[in-house]
Amino acid sequence: EWTAGFRITCLLLPKPPLSVPELGLISQLFIDAKVFITEQGQIMTIMKFFAANVTTAGTTDMSAESLYKVRKKAEPKVCDAIEGILEEMLRVLREVYMVKGKKGA
Repeated sequence: EWTAGFRITCLLLPKPPLSVPELGLISQLFIDAKVFITEQGQIMTIMKFFAANVTTAGTTDMSAESLYKVRKKAEPKVCDAIEGILEEMLRVLREVYMVKGKKGA
């Protein structure tokens, strides 16, 4: 089993760190969109990585099982939070990275 040797804190300022349900949903979206490619039945491997290496709001320790359970059971407020994050990611892509590409930077 691979261990990164570091912890990632989910911070997208000015928003507080992601909650466990938010991390579970965004992880599942990356799987569904084929950003994280997993073999059949191997989703738990990704959840184990996040559980071992990511700190979320209100928790110092989370289990892969808790992430796995919440990944497809998102409440509307969780979906709204993730939608806001995705919109912010698109804004940054357009304003920072696409602009750099057009300028030849």
